[in-house]
Amino acid sequence: FKEDITRYNKPTPHFRPLAEADTNRAIYAMLSDVHYGLTFSNRCGEYNSEIARKRLRKYVSKIIEVAKQQNIDTCYLSLMGDMISGNIHTSIRIENRENLVEQVIGASELVADFIAALAGYFRKVYVNSVPGNHSRVDINADDAMRKEKLDSLVPWYCKTKLEYYDNVVFEDTQIDDTIAQFCILGRNYIAIHGDYDKNLQKSAQ
Repeated sequence: FKEDITRYNKPTPHFRPLAEADTNRAIYAMLSDVHYGLTFSNRCGEYNSEIARKRLRKYVSKIIEVAKQQNIDTCYLSLMGDMISGNIHTSIRIENRENLVEQVIGASELVADFIAALAGYFRKVYVNSVPGNHSRVDINADDAMRKEKLDSLVPWYCKTKLEYYDNVVFEDTQIDDTIAQFCILGRNYIAIHGDYDKNLQKSAQ
């Protein structure tokens, strides 16, 4: 994986602040269910890796637009899982254009570019992450280990890719391998993908 990371050009840090001074205001963004590698085209719509890239560019532009309007200089980003399509079902394997390794690399490059774009405007970008169910290694959900999720490679890849970005902080604040905990302006939050939450009321408790 490290060899693959070095094959790509590392983005050059650039910073154009949204606010002249620290505003003590933050925006929270979530990135979930990108399902990089999935390809289909039918009457219901179409999706592929290039469409995923275009959607993320549009999304990051919207985040920056709102931040400019609200005079916000800090961004918190949760990577909520299912960054890759995976191969947990036969139908998914048929629709995948990239194999698992290519999916992880492609999704990681996509997310790294997304974070780099945010870092170009915000004074600080804090990133936390949890894996999703589509990235599990074992096809059988009952046999799968909670820690064996390929999504976990994405933030590691991005951290390596963006090591020269002083204003990007990857927060290692997981309660366990499926729950991330983070603090925004004095309030505590958690992030989960939700695949283990059959009963939301019990899960919240």
